[in-house]
Amino acid sequence: MSGITGIYQYEKEPSAYYDKVSHMLLTLSHRGAAHQKRFTAGHMAMGICSAQKELLATTFSFEGVTYSLLLDGEIFPTYRLAETLDCSSHALSPEECLLAYHRLGSGFLKLVDGSFALAIYNHMADELLLARDAMGVRPLFYTQRDGAFYFGSEIKALLQAVPAVLDARGITELFSLSPAAPQ
Repeated sequence: MSGITGIYQYEKEPSAYYDKVSHMLLTLSHRGAAHQKRFTAGHMAMGICSAQKELLATTFSFEGVTYSLLLDGEIFPTYRLAETLDCSSHALSPEECLLAYHRLGSGFLKLVDGSFALAIYNHMADELLLARDAMGVRPLFYTQRDGAFYFGSEIKALLQAVPAVLDARGITELFSLSPAAPQ
């Protein structure tokens, strides 16, 4: 199991958020504190922690465009995507995942299965893509505050960076989505 987290800051340099991402990763240490990777680029500061030695995080370039990827879980290509990428039907490597994004944009997500949460940052376009599997097996939470976009595998990672605010809309959402109390 892994945990991913990050901050996309619209105006400030991400290096100011490197320590904040480190604190966010600490809350995910039960997902695998043995191996961690943090990096900054453009307006993005991201990190991953994992129990696996091989972190599913990479930075790779295709045709002069550089991408960074954080991946929690496994992505399996459909037959059509495997044929397009000329790869096997086994789990996509981080490089194959980025190649699929480079060639097909976010549309590659329609051609994959699996249990995953991912963050892809396009350095040239200064764009961030967040996605998770259709069933929501791998959670991915996010919020936007004070000119920054925060994401993480667990809500408590976000609470390291952003204070919790209770409002009427949030309470309504919580009670309408929560399971009913036993009678």
